[in-house]
Amino acid sequence: SKPLPKGSQQTDREALQVLIKEQGLVDIWCLLNPQSLECTFRSGAHDTRTRIDMILVSHAIVNSVQSCGIGVRALSDHMPVDMSFVWSVTKGRRGRWRMNASLLHSEPNRKEIGQYIQDYLDNNVGSVGSPATLWEAGKGTTRGRLLAMASRLRREGMRRAVSLERKIWNLESQRDIFQQQEGLQELAMVRQHEMKHTISAVHATMGGVVTDPQQIMSTFVEFYKTLYTSEEGFSLAKLRTFMEGVKLPVLPEESRQHLEAPTTKGEVGTAIRNINMGGEG
Repeated sequence: SKPLPKGSQQTDREALQVLIKEQGLVDIWCLLNPQSLECTFRSGAHDTRTRIDMILVSHAIVNSVQSCGIGVRALSDHMPVDMSFVWSVTKGRRGRWRMNASLLHSEPNRKEIGQYIQDYLDNNVGSVGSPATLWEAGKGTTRGRLLAMASRLRREGMRRAVSLERKIWNLESQRDIFQQQEGLQELAMVRQHEMKHTISAVHATMGGVVTDPQQIMSTFVEFYKTLYTSEEGFSLAKLRTFMEGVKLPVLPEESRQHLEAPTTKGEVGTAIRNINMGGEG
């Protein structure tokens, strides 16, 4: 409310102004109330009124502020400053374009970009008076060409991916068909093996043909039971009479002693040397 004396230091005000300027801040109450002379602190001893309480906001949220005012002094010697605003979520500003550096990883892409820049310079050098204009126009046209190249490469990559997926699907289908064929072949071989070892019919002892599996088994049991059953029964006297007429070979004493003799080290070595290393014999 009173002007400062001549020669007095204004370091506090200057520091605050520098802070507001460097950080991009706004004294929102002063912006919304440019004609108001309200203050936030009164000093009776010095008979001064000052506005030393303020709200500083960023430029980005100024549009969201609805109101800002100075309240009534109650519990403190300062008056409160209040602000109300509505926070709105909006889409952020689109950033600056940056070149897709992955385009430079391929030698054909590098040659294509270099050829385009060379063609641009050959066709436009000398057409304008300012090199800056030539440079800015070149950046714009090169950006468009790079965007078109990236889009084209993306489409080609998608086509290759679709083609590879189709090939994989075809190979998997062929594999499934091959496995089914192998399964059918194995099943056919198993059935053929079973057919070779399966008896579907036999002639019964009483005549006729038997096809039932239980009857076929009973027929075999009866046949072998009859085959190995003697008609006359066992007779010890007949067995002795038969054995007395049989001449059994007798091993000579020298051969018997040779077979019963212990195995020598030389025989073991000979046997080891004669082993077939191929696993046969």
